[in-house]
Amino acid sequence: MEKRILPIFALILILGGISVYQGLPLRNPDSYRAAAYSPSELEELIRKNPDKYALIDVRTREEYDEAHLPGAIHADYYDTEALKKAAGDKIPITYCAFSAMRGPYAAYQLYQDGFKNVGVLDGGISAWAEDTLTVESLDPT
Repeated sequence: MEKRILPIFALILILGGISVYQGLPLRNPDSYRAAAYSPSELEELIRKNPDKYALIDVRTREEYDEAHLPGAIHADYYDTEALKKAAGDKIPITYCAFSAMRGPYAAYQLYQDGFKNVGVLDGGISAWAEDTLTVESLDPT
């Protein structure tokens, strides 16, 4: 019985994350839309305009230290002030492990705080790694 509960719980988390990504409670639902970038689209965007975008890793500090996208800044998705500071005057693009909850939620927080153009890495760092794009690490092991 216990083995059945874990897959069901995982499915609920995934579906819940997808619904959050697609239907966050919005102040003005007609005006909010985060741009979703595939790993290759984001890589090209950052390569062409490195000073225009702030790539923000909203996972835990430990996850960030283990591996993160080149040039990414860490900011906890619970901390709106840290997210705003990381974004600065650039267009923020957030990501998490799979972009199911934390990345889209952070983008929405930034939108709510006045950033009208926000983006999310579709599939998170997992999709980035699957596309064999490079990651950086602060972990000495």
